[in-house]
Amino acid sequence: MFGSIDRYVKHCIDVNEEELKLFHSFLVRKKVPKKTVLLRVGEVCDFEAFVLEGCARVFVVNESGKEVDVYFPVEEWLISDLPSFTFQKPATLNIETIEACD
Repeated sequence: MFGSIDRYVKHCIDVNEEELKLFHSFLVRKKVPKKTVLLRVGEVCDFEAFVLEGCARVFVVNESGKEVDVYFPVEEWLISDLPSFTFQKPATLNIETIEACD
């Protein structure tokens, strides 16, 4: 169940099996339907997500009211508004699934 995220973590840092087990204890697996808004500008981001399956979009709304895509997190990518999550400040990004995601 943790194969993809374990590979990702091991690519980023040196971690042993005991540390991975501790890390796993903090994870919550969720299946999210297509077109689910995960975060809106102004909300405080309370998650970091790792995409096992599916695709989302991270976007902003410009001064003209047009949605501008920043990036498309796909399988084995992280999703978050990291400054909002880290500092518990209002988000500057919107996040929405464009496919069902796991």
